[in-house]
Amino acid sequence: MVCAALVAVGCAPRVGWQRTETRACAPHTQAVVCLQAEPDRAVTFGVGGATVVPGECVLAPHSRASGSLRVTVDDGRGEPVVHRVRIARWARTVVLLDADGALSVVSREACDASVPQ
Repeated sequence: MVCAALVAVGCAPRVGWQRTETRACAPHTQAVVCLQAEPDRAVTFGVGGATVVPGECVLAPHSRASGSLRVTVDDGRGEPVVHRVRIARWARTVVLLDADGALSVVSREACDASVPQ
């Protein structure tokens, strides 16, 4: 298992993530991961039990969530592809699926103190 090899880094929770309208987070609250595709296309992302489309975000199940997050990409043309991305505790992470099918973190920002809890 990939997570076993990442003991020092840890793995993000595999279940309990929820789709959210939130695009920001307050300090010491759950991480937010927003997923995008460029160019925009018909694809779904599976993240910790939640399914979202490009432009949507998911909220971590608890405030300690960080580490390697499993993201499944399904374009409906074959078998879903599993990727792993690194997320940080108390941060907003934006993940991009590019035209070649590569998934990468394009930005990671600490949760902002100006956001009400």
